[in-house]
Amino acid sequence: GLHGLERYYDDLNSRDPSESIRLARVRASAIESCRREIVPESEELLGGWTLCSPLQANTVQALKLEEKVALLTPKALYVCSYDFGSEKLNEFAKVLVGDIVGIQQADL
Repeated sequence: GLHGLERYYDDLNSRDPSESIRLARVRASAIESCRREIVPESEELLGGWTLCSPLQANTVQALKLEEKVALLTPKALYVCSYDFGSEKLNEFAKVLVGDIVGIQQADL
């Protein structure tokens, strides 16, 4: 599994192509695990991604980031805190699509 964002950036800069493949598999597994646990069978999954998010809530820019899993269905956006080391979902927030007023992308 993945051991935090520092390891993520080290691995991202790795020149070993097999490491990139391993990271892609770890992320795909996290997305699928979260989908199975929280997305109701009645909802179609439109997409799933891993994203860097500020560790502190309600913050746009931060020094400390964590990788989260985002799942989008026609009804809701699910933002999941996932422990990549133990490969388990810690917690999640559900935001109804009608409640979303915007999405911001920050420069890293």
